[in-house]
Amino acid sequence: MEKSLEVIRINSEGSYERQQFSTTENGISNLLNWLNLNDVVGLVFLARKENQS
Repeated sequence: MEKSLEVIRINSEGSYERQQFSTTENGISNLLNWLNLNDVVGLVFLARKENQS
């Protein structure tokens, strides 16, 4: 099962960005590098079954 976090960050100007990150150590590291100190953050946890075709 593929697991990821969908993250929405809102910066101090009020604009926002949305991005998905894996729940692996590398994915969480990428998430932390993507964030800025004053961002407001919303998280959504997603779990999807991988295609077996």
